[in-house]
Amino acid sequence: VGISEFVSGGLFSGMKKYLLFIVVVLTDFIGCNGDHKPQSPDIHRDSIVATDAFGIRVAVPTPAIRIVSLAPNLTEIIFALGADNILVGDTRYCTYPAAAQSITKVGDLQTPNYELISALKPDVMFMSFSGNMPEAYEKARGLGLRPFLVSSKSIEDIEMAIITMAHILGRDSAGKVISSVMCNAIDSLRAASQRRTPVDAVILLSADPLVAVGNGFLDEALTIAGGRNVARNTIIAYPQLNREALVAGKPKVIFVPTDVKETTDELWHMFPERRTLRER
Repeated sequence: VGISEFVSGGLFSGMKKYLLFIVVVLTDFIGCNGDHKPQSPDIHRDSIVATDAFGIRVAVPTPAIRIVSLAPNLTEIIFALGADNILVGDTRYCTYPAAAQSITKVGDLQTPNYELISALKPDVMFMSFSGNMPEAYEKARGLGLRPFLVSSKSIEDIEMAIITMAHILGRDSAGKVISSVMCNAIDSLRAASQRRTPVDAVILLSADPLVAVGNGFLDEALTIAGGRNVARNTIIAYPQLNREALVAGKPKVIFVPTDVKETTDELWHMFPERRTLRER
């Protein structure tokens, strides 16, 4: 029939409940470290060796005292681990939590500012397998910036990313708590959604052009929450759609991130097919 509702949050309310529970538990467990300043890198330290998503063994000074994140999801993990006090650089897309906006911006996911990153002297630079370009990884290695590639293609990957990053940053206990709470919440949400009929939905990452989630952890999260992704694409993680293809999928719900520049009303006007539904 068409598109019945735009949602930036609210439908599948169980997801919000469990996410809130995770935040409360983590806040109680790790506290707030935002007032501490990164120390000088010019001290003698041992190293910890970990294997990244490319299979490269990376030796990171421990304790790490200056780190850079080149992906929003990795920045959120760093904050959740209570390691934001040593985060000296992130990307212009790293806007959550709000405190991430005050961190020095070192470019975006695909065009990092290597000169600025070098000046920050990070012990390790976390990069995303999904968001960052392989060329950027190789260039960073060539410059001696010690990149560490993290995969986030699936929820299992995210769990492993939390454990691995926590280990590198000397926060193993926090990582185990976060992983355990997240897994329990996901299991509960999956069990609840399996008792209901899946709702046809789509996650739009951009309105102009229309870019949706095709696969990966967001597609998996949508399924766990009780949705059925009408834009699922097993090859392309973030396919660009035309308006007609999206309408043909008949999503009942469209999830839109808060950083999409179009307002809800502007998005409604992109799909006049929904008018009779909205006016009922």
